[in-house]
Amino acid sequence: MLADAAEEIFGYRPRPDQLRAARKILEGNDVFVVAATGAGKSLVFALVAIAARLLGLQRVVIVICPLKALQMDQVRRLNNPRGAQTVADRGTTAGGDCTATTSEDECGVAPGAADTGMDHAGATSNVRGRTEQVFVDGSRSGSERGSSSPESPSASKEGDSETSASATQTRKGPLCIPAVAINEDNSDVEVFKKLRRGEFSIVYAAPECLLRNNTFLQLFRDPVFRDMLSAILVDEAHVIYQWGKNFRQDYNNLQTIRVSAGSHIPWGAFTATAPTHIFEEVYTSLSMGQTRPFWGMDLGADRPNVELWVRRMEYSLRSFASLFALIPEPTNKPDDLPKTIFYFKSRKQARTACDLLRGLLPPHLKSCLYAFTAVYSEEYKSTVMEWFRTGKVRWLFCTDAAGMGCDVPDIVLVVVYGVQDFCDAMQKAGRAGRDPRIQGRLLWLVEDWVFDDPESAPTKKVQEKRDALDSATHEFIRRSQSDQCMREHMVNYLRPLPQLPGFPTREHVPEGLAAEEPLQAVTWEVVVKEHTEPRRPCCSALCCRREASNSIQSGQLCDMEREKIARLQASLERISHPALPVPDTPSRRDQPSSPKKQRVSKQEREVLYETLLEWRRSDWARIRSRNKMLSSDWVMTDETIARLVNAAHRVVNVPMVTEAVIDSCIAWTSPATVSASLADTLEEFRLAFMSRVEKPRKRQNVAQAVAPTKDRSPPRTPTRRGRHTGSGMLTARLGLGGEHDENDAV
Repeated sequence: MLADAAEEIFGYRPRPDQLRAARKILEGNDVFVVAATGAGKSLVFALVAIAARLLGLQRVVIVICPLKALQMDQVRRLNNPRGAQTVADRGTTAGGDCTATTSEDECGVAPGAADTGMDHAGATSNVRGRTEQVFVDGSRSGSERGSSSPESPSASKEGDSETSASATQTRKGPLCIPAVAINEDNSDVEVFKKLRRGEFSIVYAAPECLLRNNTFLQLFRDPVFRDMLSAILVDEAHVIYQWGKNFRQDYNNLQTIRVSAGSHIPWGAFTATAPTHIFEEVYTSLSMGQTRPFWGMDLGADRPNVELWVRRMEYSLRSFASLFALIPEPTNKPDDLPKTIFYFKSRKQARTACDLLRGLLPPHLKSCLYAFTAVYSEEYKSTVMEWFRTGKVRWLFCTDAAGMGCDVPDIVLVVVYGVQDFCDAMQKAGRAGRDPRIQGRLLWLVEDWVFDDPESAPTKKVQEKRDALDSATHEFIRRSQSDQCMREHMVNYLRPLPQLPGFPTREHVPEGLAAEEPLQAVTWEVVVKEHTEPRRPCCSALCCRREASNSIQSGQLCDMEREKIARLQASLERISHPALPVPDTPSRRDQPSSPKKQRVSKQEREVLYETLLEWRRSDWARIRSRNKMLSSDWVMTDETIARLVNAAHRVVNVPMVTEAVIDSCIAWTSPATVSASLADTLEEFRLAFMSRVEKPRKRQNVAQAVAPTKDRSPPRTPTRRGRHTGSGMLTARLGLGGEHDENDAV
């Protein structure tokens, strides 16, 4: 019955593993699911909610989701599962029928599409699986372990029959899954009132919202709301390990919600990348298997339709020239650009690369390239993501976090720019080929220093950088130049081998559990897929380069591509602004003596900080009058303002603040009008600062001139190092010194 209801809503039947995971949650188990990106983990959330609706119960599933873009995307799919895709759902329920019968073609999903997420149906043809189940006492899958043990097929059918009969009696009208995303954009009182009344089946929220919003905290203490909770599920659970310690520390405190909501609530964790150390961190952080029985399933992280390619950069990282080879020739229409998502480490890199590659395309194709980073408004990001989904935008330039919410089925190529953590790179690779009918590809562009050179030993600096790499990244890149398969390394590394209390090892049951203590059932299933279809191109490893018809597959640039890059670089130089003439440098004897460097006090830095905030507000207001999608961070982020304030001593000690001075102080990319406006603002601050500094000096000179001889300070005597003493005492006596910390000095 549950599968039938899901098919009625989404237009396709869930896979057995999806139904099994949902069933285990409904039975009260803590659940951990490891499955490749695009495997339909999000459908499990919906199945748990559908089960309650089938029984006519008011139940709520809370999904902890890291990004607003991802939250809104999931809400859009649930509230409009088979209808036209909207730009942004804004976290409210759809007013129409959730079981609309819009055809799959109208949805942008052809019949038989193979992803089992909530946008397109799934197929697992040509795959045979075998499952291994292990309990804490060493028994295998046919043992009786109560509600947490896997049931026999007959028992499953009987349970389904009972559920069907009950659902037939209680269900009235069309089945819907009303969903909502609660965040700073959608957290008014009315939303929480609806949640308290049980009008939403699924709630998406970030950990910061759940832990810091007072209304949520009150709901967790409300017995009525606690009884309504079906489960709390953590999507993208690997971020607990990656972000919980520094970036978003609330991810490290999710067990607080578990205590507040009650031990009767089952929890679930879902991710595509859970090597052993990440699995153990998530399992422990969520207190899994302590108050509830535990059940987990590893479906593997392999995506056979996604090729894995590593290419050595032959050009500097900052030049972005390695990306020029990806521009197809000829490029006359948007479809000539394969749908691609580029991942960069910083927002500056993403924006700079987008601007550079736009400059290399014909004017009518420049709008096919967009940057997608956190500085843009939610409206901008929703619109651009919808354009990317529909094909109006062909190339998307993202940062790590912003790109996490990108779930588009027909992405052909994912480009990861620069070496980084292995799990992060594999998460990004999963954006490609969501539709298994598409041959997707990961292209990881890696700096030259990462690769071993058999002819020369690495320098000390290079060796230090190599040592800082995680071992999985180093091994993956090393295999790209060897006869060892990179995919095999990826699959093995991302398969967790838990070594936790309650988890059996290959040799024995873990020690530390007294014989008289009741053993909590712990089940861990591993599904090994055996692919019978013809093997596709696999990876950059020498043994797997099958029919390497292009340079991406061979992992190296060809001569034609190098010529193309040189030609495109030359065209960029022609259209760039010519350099200003450099004046002749006078000889040292002709140069005037350098003035004394000025210090910038804490008070002056605060003035500069307020000046920059006011400049940003003013410039943002001017820009927003033409484009309401941009946030104030688009002008300048708080981090950049802080860096500029820290460089205040450099700003005040130049003859004139120019754009070149700004570039020397901070790494910053902006339109020419914004840079010019900032330079004018900083020059005004510099002049005002110098005026404030000169006035005390004049007062000091006057005081020295009019003071009686007997009251004047004694003449300064040189020290052994040639310096003078006494000036500090005079400054202190006149009250001109002020407090300076070490950061104020030039």
